[in-house]
Amino acid sequence: MKKGIDYTGIVVIFACHDGKGNFLLAKRGGGARDAVGMWEITGGGLKFGETVEEALHRELREELCITAKEYTFCGYCDWISELDGVKSHWVSMIHAVLVDPSTVRIGEPEKCEAIAWHTLDNLPSPLHIGVLPTLEKVSLVLSK
Repeated sequence: MKKGIDYTGIVVIFACHDGKGNFLLAKRGGGARDAVGMWEITGGGLKFGETVEEALHRELREELCITAKEYTFCGYCDWISELDGVKSHWVSMIHAVLVDPSTVRIGEPEKCEAIAWHTLDNLPSPLHIGVLPTLEKVSLVLSK
């Protein structure tokens, strides 16, 4: 059984920012599950028996080799889509995560071919379908 395809998957998403209006995006590499070559906000699947907060910290270490300076839950999104005739359903638990940009590294080079900092008015292309709605949610929370 495949998470997100045979049953609803839960993913913890983290929009890493530097507190100065820059957001970290990652370009999906050849070993990614799908959407290879697209820029995305990083995150990972929730494991059975793991809390969302535990998954957040684990995925930050695994994917970007960092710890959060602070983080804020920004809400959730349902992602119901179809790619190459395969339907999928993911629930994304979205977080804004303040990090020190100088410490960020690619932790899973087989899944991620590049990382880069961008402002909301200078985003790379092509973007994963979830980037803009996620950054909208995160921006609303950070502006409060």
